[in-house]
Amino acid sequence: MNWRAEAIEKLQGYEAHCQALEYIPQELSRLGVCATGIRAAQLDGMPRAGSCSSSRENYMLDNITCRDDLQRKLKEAKLWVDIVNRGLSILDDEERLALELCFIHRAKGAIMELCERLNVEKSTAYHRRDDALRRFTMALYGALETL
Repeated sequence: MNWRAEAIEKLQGYEAHCQALEYIPQELSRLGVCATGIRAAQLDGMPRAGSCSSSRENYMLDNITCRDDLQRKLKEAKLWVDIVNRGLSILDDEERLALELCFIHRAKGAIMELCERLNVEKSTAYHRRDDALRRFTMALYGALETL
């Protein structure tokens, strides 16, 4: 397994998962409000032509399914963010900056910006980025021989 690639994937998905932690609870609230406004299906004794279920029943089932899926995704996002935060917590400020610029925010010209902010040459910036990634990967997956 390529642990370095796994660590990079964790870093690259970090912002999206942080945004999900904000968005998902709002969407769950919206769906909950919609669910309270769902009325019972009208039973007039006459089946509808070409259908064995009502659209209202389908809406209720879709709402429940969507809320269940979102609750599962919220748990996953929380775990993802916690894992990355624990890995980032062992890094010093310069290492964290290198990973944020190069992998989390993926800014164009990240290495040049890192050079400017740390006041180092390009080769040193690459070296610090790689060292930071190595330490982050080890924090997530332990001491690995293939790093």
